[in-house]
Amino acid sequence: MRVFYDDFIVPVGQTWTVDGVWRLRDNETGRVQTCELRDHSRAGAGWEVQIIEAGEILVSRRCENEREARYVAEAARKDSLPTGSTAVESDGG
Repeated sequence: MRVFYDDFIVPVGQTWTVDGVWRLRDNETGRVQTCELRDHSRAGAGWEVQIIEAGEILVSRRCENEREARYVAEAARKDSLPTGSTAVESDGG
């Protein structure tokens, strides 16, 4: 079985480097969103930024390189802060 993306095929079970960039909690609802970067560069597909809530991917964007992916992740974090979200420490607190 294979997973198909727009312009490449990834064998199921393929692993990539995953970097948790930030976690934010909505002060009103208590929901937590996590931003992760996934390195698909070994497959020739650049990097992916995912924003995840309750195990579901809310937003996913592919970037050409790590620098662009980190820029997108930081921009998403900054967009969320004025809406009443606060950073969550890495221990879940």
